[in-house]
Amino acid sequence: MTKRTPGLELVDTILPKSIHDLGPKAEKLYRRYFILWHWKDIVGEAIASNVKPMGIEHGKLWLYSADSSWRNEIQMMQTEILQKVNRYAGEKLVTEMQFCRKWEHVSSYDLDEERRKEQPKEFHLGKTLQKVNLTEEEIQKARSTCSAIAEGELRDHMQRLVLNHRKLTKLKEMHQWHKCMDCSNLCPKGEVRCNSCARRHASEIRGKIRSILMELPWLRYGEIQKQVPECTPYMVNSQRASMVQTMAKRVELKDFRSLGAKHLVMLHLCLPPEQLTEDLVKSTLYLLKKDLAVPKEFKPVKRSDYLSFEKDAKKKKEWD
Repeated sequence: MTKRTPGLELVDTILPKSIHDLGPKAEKLYRRYFILWHWKDIVGEAIASNVKPMGIEHGKLWLYSADSSWRNEIQMMQTEILQKVNRYAGEKLVTEMQFCRKWEHVSSYDLDEERRKEQPKEFHLGKTLQKVNLTEEEIQKARSTCSAIAEGELRDHMQRLVLNHRKLTKLKEMHQWHKCMDCSNLCPKGEVRCNSCARRHASEIRGKIRSILMELPWLRYGEIQKQVPECTPYMVNSQRASMVQTMAKRVELKDFRSLGAKHLVMLHLCLPPEQLTEDLVKSTLYLLKKDLAVPKEFKPVKRSDYLSFEKDAKKKKEWD
C-alpha cells in the first residue's frame, strides 16, 4: 500500500506544477490567460475600466480602448506597463504593445467563449440604410432636386446620393440625434456639438490655454480652469508638455540667465518667478536637455530594478 504524503498541498502550488508537467506550450498558454484575467490587478482599476486586454501573441500585447485620450495615455506608459506585465508573469512574456481597431480577438486561443460573447455586433451602414423607408413626398423631392441635370446616368447617380443622404438623416433622427449648438448639422445623443464643431471648439480651448501659459507659465490646472471653464487636466498637461518640449529645444544650457530659460523652468516646474534661483534654473535645464536627448522609453533598465533575485530563486525552486 502506497504511503500517503503527510499534510495537504495548496492549490497555488499544485496548479503550476500540474501545468508545468503538461509541457512548455500549455505553460505558456496558461501564463497568457493568467495575465488577461489579472489585468485589473496589474494596471489598476482606472486603466482596466477603460482599456481592455484582447490577447497576447508572438510577444505582443493587444489592447482595445474606445477613448483616444486613453490610447495616447497608455502609449506613453508603454514601458511601465510592459514591465508590470512581465513582472506579474514571472518571465519576459511581452515585448511590445498595440491597440486593436475594434473589439475582436487576435487569435483563436487568446480569448475564450465568454469573452467572444462580449463582442458587439458589427454595424453595417449600407444594410441599415436599405431598411429605412422614405415617404413618396421625400422621394419626389429628391428627384426634383436633380431634375436639372441633363445627363441621365449622372442624374440617376445624384438621385441615389440624395436619397441615401435623406435616409441617413432620417436614421440619425430615429436614434435621437439633434442639431449642433454651433451649426445646423446633426450630432449624436449626449453630445452638444458635431465632430467638426467639437474639433474647432477643442482647438480654441487649447489656444486659450497656451495663451495663458505664455503670460503666466507657473499657473496650474485649478487656476487655469477658472479662466477656461471647459478645459480638462489632460488638455492643460498636454499643452504644457508640448510647450516645454518646443522651448527646451531652443534654449541653450549657457543661456540660463535669459528670459526664455526662466520661462521654461517656470512652465516645467509650475513655480512663480520669486521662487527661481540660478542653481534651480541650471539644474532644470540640464535635466530637460538630458531627457530630450535620451527619452525615458530608451533608457536601459537595471535587472535589479526589474526582477528580484530572491523571488526568481524561489519561483525556480517551486517550478522544479
